[in-house]
Amino acid sequence: GATSGQYMLWDESADELALIGNGTKLSFFDAAGGENISADNAGVLSVAAGAQLSLTSPTLAVTSTSAVTIATPSLQVSSASAGKPTFEVINTTDDQAGCELRLKSTQNGTAGVPNDVAGKITFFSNDDAAGTPNNQAFGRMQTKSTAVTSGSETGEMAFAVATSTSGDLADV
Repeated sequence: GATSGQYMLWDESADELALIGNGTKLSFFDAAGGENISADNAGVLSVAAGAQLSLTSPTLAVTSTSAVTIATPSLQVSSASAGKPTFEVINTTDDQAGCELRLKSTQNGTAGVPNDVAGKITFFSNDDAAGTPNNQAFGRMQTKSTAVTSGSETGEMAFAVATSTSGDLADV
């Protein structure tokens, strides 16, 4: 390549094509486009897509030895199968600890105040509106802080259901 220490290598003994050197990149569509796979000397492999990255497979396995981090404003899991999708958190260790689903609000590192919502789960289903049904909230579980003084924190958990023609949720 034009950059010292970066080149392409075909290893016949392993039937392997390698891009050698820090910051090497395999581009798709065109060399200046945003669609590429790259690697650096810190062991980071990056996949960049100009618009959308699609992975299609009967089963997609992601294995990480420490953590999987997804930074996005919205994560959707959908299925056209009856009774699906199913979201499972599974602990395979033979102990009494069990597993945990954690909803965590960090306020970007700032101090909490009373009535900060720690997390909520809202349940939606379609109503029977003529034409196009509305996807309506029918219930909610929500937890918030009531006192945030370090060492004497207290909280409140509320359950709410749809109770009126406006569809508003009211605590029960």
